[in-house]
Amino acid sequence: MDLWSAVVGAGGVFLGAALTGAFTLLKGRQEHRGQRQQAQREARRAAYAAFLASYHEVDRKISAASKLRPSAVAGGPPQPAMAEAAVAAEEFKEAVASVALEGPRIVASAAFELQNAVWDTVAELAGLCVDHVGSERPLFELRDPGTERHLSLAHLTFVTAANITLSGHYPDLL
Repeated sequence: MDLWSAVVGAGGVFLGAALTGAFTLLKGRQEHRGQRQQAQREARRAAYAAFLASYHEVDRKISAASKLRPSAVAGGPPQPAMAEAAVAAEEFKEAVASVALEGPRIVASAAFELQNAVWDTVAELAGLCVDHVGSERPLFELRDPGTERHLSLAHLTFVTAANITLSGHYPDLL
């Protein structure tokens, strides 16, 4: 009987050690996963912040170009404000690519939609200069309100998707 008690006792100690080790391993994996998720969240936050900073720069340049009058653009030297808006829109692509790499898909899609809205706006301004040669009205008065709404809605959609993602509410974040 003493031998049997010793075997059962040793088995209990071994089983207890195995269970403790398994729980320790499980906890370690959970902590590692949490650290990985936090690192990914911070990388996304940085990419989204850089994207928004780039967007605000291009939006500022678009606003400046919107104040131009087609009469000042037609036949004269290229207007710096129009050229700066186009350059800023081109540089905006880099920020879009960064967001696309960080994901998730819904935020990347919103970033591409905002990029399209920016390009539509810049193209519209350039077209208005041609279509209204000689007009003294500023471009912002000639713009299609739908283009401006599209730009505002695309911006809002991106910000909303980024906020939801960073708060952890999308189930497929990893």
